[in-house]
Amino acid sequence: MTHAHSPVQTLAIGVLCLTCLSANATADDRMQRLQQGEVLVNEKKRKDFPIAGVYAEGVIDAPMEAIWPLIDQCSRYTQTMQRVERSKEVSRKGNIVLCAITVDLPFPLSNLTATTRAVHTVQPGNMYKRAWKLVEGDYDYNEGSWTLTPFKGSKERTLVRYETQVAPKGLIPDSIRKMAQKKAIPDLFNHLRSQVR
Repeated sequence: MTHAHSPVQTLAIGVLCLTCLSANATADDRMQRLQQGEVLVNEKKRKDFPIAGVYAEGVIDAPMEAIWPLIDQCSRYTQTMQRVERSKEVSRKGNIVLCAITVDLPFPLSNLTATTRAVHTVQPGNMYKRAWKLVEGDYDYNEGSWTLTPFKGSKERTLVRYETQVAPKGLIPDSIRKMAQKKAIPDLFNHLRSQVR
């Protein structure tokens, strides 16, 4: 598991939660838990990455259009995301956005900085997505995405999916990473929720 950029990067380094979905959880159970406001977090192993990434989803009681600016505008991540110490939009050309972000890690870990290239896909009423990959920085790899879609067809409730594959350079003990991850993702989703109420 790992984090990714801004919130993303925050998660990257181990600022995630591991409230894993049980392997035999049914689709109905998943929908019920999302309906009740739970943030579901699961490990996601991909053969092209040596370390498992993280897949999280939760429902925010707001239209996609109200949530999207929080994700789209990386220059504001110090306010809209958690554990982001510095953030800057380096460039924006069409739907390609270059961002430089520094994530504040707990002592004794050093902060992590990365420049990422993101593709923003906007389909009003249907889907908003930000998918990024590492350009350079303190990571062996750092990529992921935010995806917003209507929850059960509602225009007033949004299913938010966050996926990340991150490996910071240097050794971060697994125990420290998992401990840091305990609350990070639910806290991140709750932070987003608080900004659209």
